[in-house]
Amino acid sequence: MHWPTVSFLSWSRPVAAALLLSLLAGTTACTNGAASEGAGQGRTPQASRVETLVLSPSSFTDVVSLTGSVEALDDATLSAQTSGPVTMLRDLGTRVEEDEIVAEIDAEEAEAAVEQAGAQYDLAQDRFQRQQPLYRDSVISALEFEQVRSERNQARAALSQAQTRLNNAQIRAPFAGSIEERFTEVG
Repeated sequence: MHWPTVSFLSWSRPVAAALLLSLLAGTTACTNGAASEGAGQGRTPQASRVETLVLSPSSFTDVVSLTGSVEALDDATLSAQTSGPVTMLRDLGTRVEEDEIVAEIDAEEAEAAVEQAGAQYDLAQDRFQRQQPLYRDSVISALEFEQVRSERNQARAALSQAQTRLNNAQIRAPFAGSIEERFTEVG
């Protein structure tokens, strides 16, 4: 009797054992009692047709599902340093880059304050420049000149404060990320 052969490269033991058992079962099922009786009487047994396959190793992906919590490396809650109605607010899930505007507050009052402070500073600077030669020529006293200089410095500080309030009307991202939650709405 001829035994069928199968060539294989790499199988696991359970797969190889199952294949071997199925081949043995298949070859014994192919023979019948008449063929085995006839083998003793000088007849040659008929060969069974067997296909062989060349197997190659392949990979598989094993997926494991787990439950857990994720925490961001950088997390920030942004708030406005000035008051007013919100005029622009980015949508949830929006990706923003560092220093990109996330929200804006109505800046009409802040813009008007910058304009007013700028005008006062220009006037104080002009007055200071006109008083300086008079002080050098001793036409005005040191006290009068110091008062003009003080007014100019106060006007410069008021302009700086007004500009800061205007800048605070825009809330910017401290780092790149995405909008995760909003605690306010436009208006």
